[in-house]
Amino acid sequence: MKRFCLVVAGLLLLSTALFARGPGATVTAGEPVPVTFYRGGIAIDTETDLVVLELEKRLNVDFTFITAPWSENGQKINLLLSTGEDVDIITTVGDIPKWQSEGAIVALDDYITERTHPYIYKIVNSETFAPMKIDGKAWAIPQPPLGVAGGTVVRKDWLDELGMSLPTNEEEFYQVLKAFKDRDRTGTTTGIQFEGSNQIRRTTIPIMAMFGVPSSFWDQHRNFDIKNGNLTHIATMANTKAALKYMNRLYNEGLINHDFPTMNSFPMLTQKYLMTGKAGMGWVIGPFTSQEALLKENFPDASFTLLEPLSAKGYEFRRSQGIMVQGTAIVTTVSDEPEKAVECLEYINSLEGRRLMVAGVEGVHWTSFTKDGYFDRVQDKWEADYGKQLYHPLNFYLGQGNSEGYVPAAEYKTYEEAYANSIPFVPSSMKNEVNVKLEYEHGKKWFGDPNPLQMVQFPEEIDLENAVSQAIITGWTKCIAAKPGEFEKEWEAHQAELKRVGLDKWTALYQDYYDKNIK
Repeated sequence: MKRFCLVVAGLLLLSTALFARGPGATVTAGEPVPVTFYRGGIAIDTETDLVVLELEKRLNVDFTFITAPWSENGQKINLLLSTGEDVDIITTVGDIPKWQSEGAIVALDDYITERTHPYIYKIVNSETFAPMKIDGKAWAIPQPPLGVAGGTVVRKDWLDELGMSLPTNEEEFYQVLKAFKDRDRTGTTTGIQFEGSNQIRRTTIPIMAMFGVPSSFWDQHRNFDIKNGNLTHIATMANTKAALKYMNRLYNEGLINHDFPTMNSFPMLTQKYLMTGKAGMGWVIGPFTSQEALLKENFPDASFTLLEPLSAKGYEFRRSQGIMVQGTAIVTTVSDEPEKAVECLEYINSLEGRRLMVAGVEGVHWTSFTKDGYFDRVQDKWEADYGKQLYHPLNFYLGQGNSEGYVPAAEYKTYEEAYANSIPFVPSSMKNEVNVKLEYEHGKKWFGDPNPLQMVQFPEEIDLENAVSQAIITGWTKCIAAKPGEFEKEWEAHQAELKRVGLDKWTALYQDYYDKNIK
């Protein structure tokens, strides 16, 4: 990477004293340092955006943003890294072992200390994410959101119309879905909207939890039932079979949309079913801060409530395991300024940085913040710049996941403690309304049991990992969609396929790791 302007900047810095800095502080000495940043899905003009301009000023950086549509995100990242294109930071990256082995990314350890980079230092060295290290070094910054600000929404207005309450067990759940379907005399309404393809892992969580399956929002191929130190993969559990059989009953009675295997887009699914009044239940992100408002555009008197945890008779409810991770952020080996790149990522995760990236520019978009995350928004200026959006469009995927708030890493000894005390940011005008804080609190009821094996990877077994993951996705889909009377056949075929692709070997790898490192 050749940058003439760096020579000029270097000469100026010889005669310019640097400001003292600590965690999250800004550096404004010398000419701006050029930093190229890839992030998918950017839909704003980063050359004129006030938040980006303020970020550049605080960091003394001249950002060049590269982007691509989300549908092309993986392909674009692969191209950038494989060709060594002029880029410093890339976010939402997968397959870190591949890029580390090919020398495309830098180890972060040489650029961070606990004092100057508390967020990055603590997250990469945390008990949760330490298994991601390769050769004892951290090569990527995990991007977890603050939690899961979502849940299974239920049409409250339909419940009221039918004189029904939220279900408390699997039979009541069935009866609610059936009533939702039967209220539509055209026969075009389903009970609950379901996603398919890779997203089957999250759409099935409410029912898996109901039957005591420790499933996962992201990576069910790494989920095990651990009892007395022995690992049983969830794909082979009797509880999982019972949950899939129950879903097959719903499917065959038209209570799950029959096109779910092809539904791999959440916006497309929700627009087709929930937002058109063709489903009475469905899993969503932002149930009240975004989804209910969209629903009311079509049905002004409609309203949502949230499904509370429930257990099937004879089973004990179990939360989904693990922490969501929405890719990683990396610094490339072609970067001329890896230290500056790391500084940018740390600042964006500091308290100052999060307030800027979530709520906008102080004195322009907001005037004050409380310690618990409520802020006074300058509504007319905010709407002039960002319309009806609740938060800044780049509040996520710049070294963190969907994080409408702050993880106070500098204030706690461990990342896990800091994460547990995350502070969502909410406009003060919404303080007495259902807001993202309450959505996160609800999400904790369904998600977050620890999975000590979630971040354990075996790069040399990537083909086995992919085969196991795909066998689960395909097998669960076929079991749910089995014709009446054919569920047992599909379940047995699923178990045979898992054995054929090497689930026993996959489980043995994790059992060995557990015995040596955790037990």
